[in-house]
Amino acid sequence: MLNTSPNKAMLIVDTDEAFRDCLASDMRKRGFDVRTCATVQESMATIEANSPRYAIIDIRLGEDNGLVVLKALNQSSSEVRSVILTSHGDARTAVAAIKLGACDYLLKPSSAEEIIGALVGSADAYLDAPEPPVSVVKSQSGYFEESLDAVA
Repeated sequence: MLNTSPNKAMLIVDTDEAFRDCLASDMRKRGFDVRTCATVQESMATIEANSPRYAIIDIRLGEDNGLVVLKALNQSSSEVRSVILTSHGDARTAVAAIKLGACDYLLKPSSAEEIIGALVGSADAYLDAPEPPVSVVKSQSGYFEESLDAVA
């Protein structure tokens, strides 16, 4: 389990249902109390009802932008730690996310370990359980890296 703060509430905002559900499952296995949303509107209602300690937010949420969610989170609590995920990274958006308070800006697919490391620091610093099972997210990440090696 985790040795982080007592508040392990986490919000995951992503329009990709399969990715969102897989990541939520991985985070629950690591001791987080996860809530998921697919839209900015759902996210705002969730934040208003219970501001999370951690958030993982996709930058593209249909016609909306994940930076809107990031801004709302940081207005609701100065303690929230957020990571922005994207399939389409660009420097301007990354800088905007960091300026709005994101801990990091990661490219998809990222493993649960990479995301947690960005949220709380080194992955080794908080896990006291044996090696977690390989997730679909991590498997996709390995596939992506192998695909890049094949192209190079």
